[in-house]
This record gives sequence, C-alpha cells and structure tokens, in this order.
Amino acid sequence: MEREELVRHLAAWRDGVDPATGALLTADHPAQRVDFLRVVCGAIDALASPPSPALRQHPSVDGRANAGRPWSPAEDALLAQAHAAGMKVAELARAHQRTTGAITARLVKLELIALPAGMRLRGLPGAAVAGSP
Repeated sequence: MEREELVRHLAAWRDGVDPATGALLTADHPAQRVDFLRVVCGAIDALASPPSPALRQHPSVDGRANAGRPWSPAEDALLAQAHAAGMKVAELARAHQRTTGAITARLVKLELIALPAGMRLRGLPGAAVAGSP
C-alpha cells in the first residue's frame, strides 16, 4: 500500500468513515473507541512529512488542515463521542486537525462544556462573553 493511500485510509478511520465502503461508522464500532482513534492519529502524525518552510512561518495553519472549514454532523458526533470518552482538547485538536480554540468553541456550541471565562464566541445567542449580562 502506498503512503498516500495509507494516510487516506487512516484519515477515513479518524473521521468515522469505513475506508472500504465510505459508510459512516456506528457509535459502537470498534474503530470509534478512543484508544483506537489515538493510535490512528499517532500513525497519521508519524507518517506526516515534515512541514514545509512556508507552513512553519504560519503556525496557525501548521497541521490544521480543517481550520476554517465547516463542521459536518459526522465530525460533530465523533467530537462529542471522543470528548465523552475523556479525550483532552489538545488530543481532539490533533485528531480533527483544528486549533484547540476551535475545539473548545465547538464543544461550547454543542453544549458539552460551559463557555470558559474570558472566551468570546461569535454567533452565540445572548452573552458573547462568559459571565456578561
């Protein structure tokens, strides 16, 4: 199996999709377990080529291929499941290729955590800052 094909397969598992069929995995599928996802994310990281000098100059995009992209219902479900299983925000950020701030904001939007003090989120109904009237 070529490196690119291997990374595509691992990325499919990470995203909760069967790489052979393209079907979404059920919540009880063994590949949805947190320990499996950690191994998959570690393998993707290990296979990743070193970032180009251009990416190192812009750390906001380094390793965050999904930064700025909309969240799919499948990615939301995977995020919620991994969070419920105890994955840390930094691990979730690596797994979803997003920033830790994006993960925190999404967990707030999904009502899985409270808005951290001092964090501002656009588009939230009501207060934009935790604790404001």
